[in-house]
Amino acid sequence: MNIKPLIFGLVFTASFCYSARGIACQTDNDSTKYNQFFDAGMLKYKRSDFSGALKDFETVVSLNQKYGKAYQLKAACERELRLFENAVHDYSKAIDINKNDWESYLGRGISLHQLNKFEKALS
Repeated sequence: MNIKPLIFGLVFTASFCYSARGIACQTDNDSTKYNQFFDAGMLKYKRSDFSGALKDFETVVSLNQKYGKAYQLKAACERELRLFENAVHDYSKAIDINKNDWESYLGRGISLHQLNKFEKALS
């Protein structure tokens, strides 16, 4: 039996969960449910299924309103779908949760630019 691939798979899975979610994997029942939707949303987002991913991220934030990364990715889907007002709102929610979330500042600025709100985009 070759154990190395198994160990690599466990390490890869753990690091993916940590980096993709911005938090360590959790195992309690409440977080398991929204983490499943988060993972499904990530896969759909990577496949450019922005409508499908948006639905998953909407579910995540309905289950956990403090999940900043989910708001950020929800906003990214909205931006791809040209729902710029919604994207600005959700990027702002992500920033409220994590003031150091540079990706949300960037996404909000791009969304505001698309809405021709140039002065707001600079702030």
